[in-house]
Amino acid sequence: MTPVVKQARVRHTSAPADASGWIPPNAPMQHTLEGTVDLVVQIVRADAGFRLQWIGAESEFSGEHWYAELPYAEHAAEELFGISSTHWERPPREC
Repeated sequence: MTPVVKQARVRHTSAPADASGWIPPNAPMQHTLEGTVDLVVQIVRADAGFRLQWIGAESEFSGEHWYAELPYAEHAAEELFGISSTHWERPPREC
């Protein structure tokens, strides 16, 4: 089991990005999901670094990014999900 360093629960609202002006004409458009979802956001030790992962009820609202150092993962969590340093919860205990 991968050790969880930090965890937070957030309600996240996603909206499609405005791609006008930089997508070439007739280019295929990627569908961006819209909505408000509850997520569990975790920072876990992985692959000689840290993985910021978010888990939603549907896989379409889940994902991950890898960072070499913990402060980078924490910064990304704040930028992507608004998780400040005081918002983190105690991680779950490993069995």
